[in-house]
Amino acid sequence: MGKTLIVLGNGFDLDLGWKTSYSDFYKAKQQKFVFLNGMSYVHKMITEGHWYNLEGYLRECMREVPSEKVEELNYFWILCRNTIGDYLSQHNIYTTITDSCAYRLLSKISSSDIVSFNYTNPFDIIGLNNHNILYVHGCLKKRLTGAEIKLGVDSAVRSLNELTASEDKLKCIIKTEENHNIDKFLVLSKIADNIIIYGHSLGITDSDYFKPILKGIIENRVVNKTIYIVTYNESSLQCIKDNLLEYGISYSDLLLSNVNIKTVFTSRGKDDLDFCNMINNVEF
Repeated sequence: MGKTLIVLGNGFDLDLGWKTSYSDFYKAKQQKFVFLNGMSYVHKMITEGHWYNLEGYLRECMREVPSEKVEELNYFWILCRNTIGDYLSQHNIYTTITDSCAYRLLSKISSSDIVSFNYTNPFDIIGLNNHNILYVHGCLKKRLTGAEIKLGVDSAVRSLNELTASEDKLKCIIKTEENHNIDKFLVLSKIADNIIIYGHSLGITDSDYFKPILKGIIENRVVNKTIYIVTYNESSLQCIKDNLLEYGISYSDLLLSNVNIKTVFTSRGKDDLDFCNMINNVEF
């Protein structure tokens, strides 16, 4: 069975029934942003409904921001980062579905390595035996200031807008800037025999973490692994495929590699054959 690495995205929290999406956050905290509606970035977020993909929108802004709007964009980013931390600290958003795939997976974990792109500790919130988690974007429980919450974009934006190379107010929005967790993540992925990517869309803003691994798979430098892509349904899988194309990865090439790629759909429930096979065939 071998060593297992579990990678958690926001879809994992959503599968537990938690209201932790950017859209949930905005619905609860939109009054925080009303007084900034005159700022162009905030106005566009509100009127065009970009909240479901906040980091993708920040990336778009980073690519296009004129020098006179840098201060505004930085302020908007800080407000989002701090307010998200406040929102996720509310206990009433964590009503857990114990019949979910995510809950069953949590209850199976014993010695697996866990990397979370979320800010939450599911073991702590649910009351299960705790496990060490590597938080690549910061941990809510350790949040003394907004700086613990790493919200932002990928480093490739630097080459898309010359300002990002010199503007400190934009540079800090790059998530991997002075973030050494990316190295730890890559080491854990290297030594794992099984990797379960649960509820992560593999979007462009996190490509700094996933692209080296996926490139290694396609180029046959990464072999003898099984990777489980655990996502909601066919539509969310297509979203993953489209996201990968944005940073030059073909899902078809992954399927043709020497790494075994398996797909599990949580919409089919915890008794689905594919989910049960993963739970029974992986050492947790």
